[in-house]
Amino acid sequence: TPYKTLTSLPGMELHYVSWRNIKEENTVIHPQRPWEQGGIAHLEKEEQERIMASKDVPRHLCCRNPEWLFRIYQDTLVDIPSFLGVLREAMKTKPNLKKVKIASTVHPGRVREACCQTSVQMPNEAKLTVSWQIPWNLKYLK
Repeated sequence: TPYKTLTSLPGMELHYVSWRNIKEENTVIHPQRPWEQGGIAHLEKEEQERIMASKDVPRHLCCRNPEWLFRIYQDTLVDIPSFLGVLREAMKTKPNLKKVKIASTVHPGRVREACCQTSVQMPNEAKLTVSWQIPWNLKYLK
């Protein structure tokens, strides 16, 4: 999946753990949406029925596959106990999930509303005042 691929990128320091909804009643589909949002109403009736009956999306090339789009844009009511079970198992088998690593390549965002003001105090004396709004993410980098 794109998410699994994302977690494998260098420096992401993420672990991919798969959870699967096994309660069909917790799946909310949207077949009438536009095709780019997972809608399948534009497909032939047999193809719509096949997609709606499928449980697994076959291997495909990203990202215009109607079956993949249909599933990726569906809504899922998450069964919390089963989700927590998967998470607990992952914590047992991947102990470094418990360690939080601070990424060394994170930098503060841009300074906002920078302002410089000058004023002449006396003929041979001037004053420079600089002010700004701190970067939005600075509080998260400490």
